[in-house]
Amino acid sequence: MPSEWSNEITIQFLELLETEKVIWDVMDKQHKQKHKVHDAWKKITCCFTFETLSNIPTADKKREEDECDVYASLLAKKLRKYPEIMRDRIMY
Repeated sequence: MPSEWSNEITIQFLELLETEKVIWDVMDKQHKQKHKVHDAWKKITCCFTFETLSNIPTADKKREEDECDVYASLLAKKLRKYPEIMRDRIMY
């Protein structure tokens, strides 16, 4: 089994996705209706076999830490040094 889609399958997917504006067009009135978006995705997936769908390329799960994540972890590390009573006072 290949780990990526072929160009033909990718183009087919993009063409199908283009027809389902409710998924990607935030100006579409039905875009915020989850069941409409879900139905649109179901229409697209019906056009593919299980093998094709199981080979969907996924983005790398590794996420770079942003400044907030770094600050939160540093703050948590500092707070752990205090006794629990002091932590409660600082947090609330």
